[in-house]
Amino acid sequence: MPSPPNAGRIAPVAFVVLLVLAALSWMDATAETVTASTIPHRLPTWETIALPAGLGLEQLHQVAISPDNANTLVLATNNGLYRSTNAGDDWTRLAPELFDGLVTEVAFAPNDAQRLYARIWQWAMHRSDDGGTQWIPVTLPPSPCGMTVAPTDANRLYARSCGADSPRPALYRSDDGGVSWLAPSQSFTYTLDALAVSPVDANLLVATTFDQVFVSRDAGATWNAPPLGARYFGRPLFDPAPPHTLYIGHWTGLTRSTDGLLTWQESDAERDFTALVISPAGVGQVLGGRQGQGWQLESSGDRWRALPWDAPAPLEWLGRSFHDGRTLYARTERGLWRLSHADQPSSARLFLPIVAHEAMGSHLLTPAQRAVMRLNEYRALVDVSPVQLHSAIVTAAQNHANYHMLNVDDSSAWTYGPHGEVEDKPGFTGRWPSDRLEAAGYPWQGGAEVMHFIGDPLASVDGWMATIYHRVIPLAPNAQYAGYGSGKNARTAVDVMNVASGPAPEGRWTSATPHPLAYPGDGQLATPTTWGGGESPDPLPPDALRPVGYPFTLQGVRGKLTVAEATLHTAGGQAVAVHPNPPDCPAFNCFALIAVTPLRPNTTYVVSARGDVAGVAFDHTWRFTTGATINASDASPRRNGVIGPPWQPILWPDPQPPQG
Repeated sequence: MPSPPNAGRIAPVAFVVLLVLAALSWMDATAETVTASTIPHRLPTWETIALPAGLGLEQLHQVAISPDNANTLVLATNNGLYRSTNAGDDWTRLAPELFDGLVTEVAFAPNDAQRLYARIWQWAMHRSDDGGTQWIPVTLPPSPCGMTVAPTDANRLYARSCGADSPRPALYRSDDGGVSWLAPSQSFTYTLDALAVSPVDANLLVATTFDQVFVSRDAGATWNAPPLGARYFGRPLFDPAPPHTLYIGHWTGLTRSTDGLLTWQESDAERDFTALVISPAGVGQVLGGRQGQGWQLESSGDRWRALPWDAPAPLEWLGRSFHDGRTLYARTERGLWRLSHADQPSSARLFLPIVAHEAMGSHLLTPAQRAVMRLNEYRALVDVSPVQLHSAIVTAAQNHANYHMLNVDDSSAWTYGPHGEVEDKPGFTGRWPSDRLEAAGYPWQGGAEVMHFIGDPLASVDGWMATIYHRVIPLAPNAQYAGYGSGKNARTAVDVMNVASGPAPEGRWTSATPHPLAYPGDGQLATPTTWGGGESPDPLPPDALRPVGYPFTLQGVRGKLTVAEATLHTAGGQAVAVHPNPPDCPAFNCFALIAVTPLRPNTTYVVSARGDVAGVAFDHTWRFTTGATINASDASPRRNGVIGPPWQPILWPDPQPPQG
């Protein structure tokens, strides 16, 4: 593992936003206005489908697509069933003497194109074994809300129950084509919004509600809920092709499982995928969207790449044939659509963030590029995806650095603290970091900010990473973009870094299960030994001697971190005395072990900790090794080295910064 950047140049004090603003929030992809370029790309052309005569879109309840022929559709409508064999150009009514009114649902059996099931609200249910010409009555399960046919067995049918005043089983199952039904579990009573059955195992089920995912491996008899966090989950979909990856879209990305629902991964794509379909273009590709733009997401191993996809909007539903991907279908508020020419060349809007490449000479890089490259070195140490430089964030950070330089001697300019600006003061661009990001043209909402007072892009990042609270924000796994600004003169110096999430062009699949993120990372080498303890809020007790040991921290990923016990000792088993966990750590969702005295050089240390993140227990051990002795420049007491504006509350004895 590469050694961490030199942390020897650390300024006396660093400051972090202790506000709700500091939390990285999900972003609305509908607001996309980032720099883009038009380049050749193969995109689809959508056509509207005319519904059967006399039917309006509000009378259409469901579209079923033949598993073997993408041009064969069956519609469930207020006026019965209709079939088309030419992708919706012409329609024929099916069994009008039987289905002479409302039909709420119709479904093909994925392994038998001649098997269809049709449900008339909560009154009756019928089955066809010849593609829809002849129908026989079957038994209606109690309070049905939706049917799912097992892909491997046309006779295995699952029916979700509607909610009721009194609890009822969430699911019913038929093993004989709807002739009889049973409730696999009397105690599982959630109202399920959607259900999918594995393409290779009729007993393996996954279901979603608004904010939960449930899995059953025994055909609904028992269920468990993997801890994936609360999201607006859409319909779960298995890829028909091996390895039969399961995808679940939600309003900030995609959740997937590639190993039969044993482990789960998250994209953090910051795009709404609640309408989702498996792409016919190849394994590992999905198409989706919702209210805003459509997206194509391509996966290769643990990496993903997102491209804009020209889909009708706002998407309400996407569908395709189980085996035949020639034609895709979509529903919006304006109608029913088809896509039959997915390989037609067109153009696309692609993100073009500013990216600094290591191959570039350092003399050609801007300070902002150097700062973000340095930050990405640290993120790589803990296996977190890199952030990319965004020009609007650079502008916002530099604007606040300019404000500091212009108002350093004016105490009234710091009414809201170091991260706040006062209107009508020189250089004002927004009271809070999110306001300044918006003013600079950042197209999504939110963001977080850290500050230092060195005036050096590399040393400031090293300084933030040597602290407790400041490293939490730069290491946030869902951060996608960053920017840096600075200023320096004989009177003062300042560094400002903003990080924010948003729809990035590519990223990594990471664990979707809540877990702790540790820094220094497991196996990290050449870790600094010493920290001067300069940070605001102050993480050390009032009587603490400085310098102290380089801190070890945990932060919660995808949920609240709770640590029940944590110890620091050498690899030889010698316990290391540490200060109490800093009182502000809960606000930053972190936990810190700070050795009372500097760590030994060239020594391996072991951290053992147990606790939970969002209720998911962990009991883990991390090992890191120090390098040669590193003399931190802020080893002297903080109050003697503070450079920066005054603000309230003052967290150290001297209320004024040094003069001169």
